[in-house]
Amino acid sequence: MQKTCPSCGAETFPGARFCRRCGGPLRDAGAEGTGDVSPQAATVPLGREQARTTDGLAPGDESASPETSRVSRAEIERMLRAEQDAEVRGSGSDHA
Repeated sequence: MQKTCPSCGAETFPGARFCRRCGGPLRDAGAEGTGDVSPQAATVPLGREQARTTDGLAPGDESASPETSRVSRAEIERMLRAEQDAEVRGSGSDHA
């Protein structure tokens, strides 16, 4: 028996898990949470992890150095100028 997608109403194929039109999940009303989970897929709680050292960075000290920020800003400005120059050149040839 073909069912319809609860999201878009498209007909679905038997055994399909997702709608082929909208991609919405196709769930049976009583089937949610009844599937068996394989041992490989079962959630394994992790123990408390030991603190690890980082390469000289204190927690929260992940900001870039001022030199890196200047280089990045300069690179962005160079790219913007090149784009603006290309637009000016392109608009000048339209009026010729």
